[in-house]
Amino acid sequence: MADSSQLLASWVDPVLGELVWEGTGWGGTVEISGRRVRLWLDPDRATPTRQEQLAVIAASSALLAGVRKVEPEFRRRLAHELAQAVGSQATEEVAAEAVAAVDELVAALELEEVSLHGSGELHYHDGSGKFFPSDELFTVYFSEDLTYDEM
Repeated sequence: MADSSQLLASWVDPVLGELVWEGTGWGGTVEISGRRVRLWLDPDRATPTRQEQLAVIAASSALLAGVRKVEPEFRRRLAHELAQAVGSQATEEVAAEAVAAVDELVAALELEEVSLHGSGELHYHDGSGKFFPSDELFTVYFSEDLTYDEM
């Protein structure tokens, strides 16, 4: 078990910005696709050492640049998956409307949080409230090589 007195309470990274240790991981904010979002870095251990705290920062810093590049594509893929899911449970008319509204849904999906820990997740909600309740989150999972994992 790590001695909590040896853990870092905060850290400033040139890429990730100011991070605060929140008991089990690092919290902060970053800009992605023009939007300021919550950042969560999880060392994947309940009681990490100081070295493990720093290791997740280094790995996440390198991964974030790639996440920034693929986020618009991931958001679009999520919108397509959501439209297909709605369409598969609806009449043909509603299914066609769902597919036709994909571009509108892409614009409505707002990134809320990025969680990184080797691989990662992007957590979205419908900022317009038009398609889904605004408190409902949709998560995109991806691997460390930025491969999109299906919903």
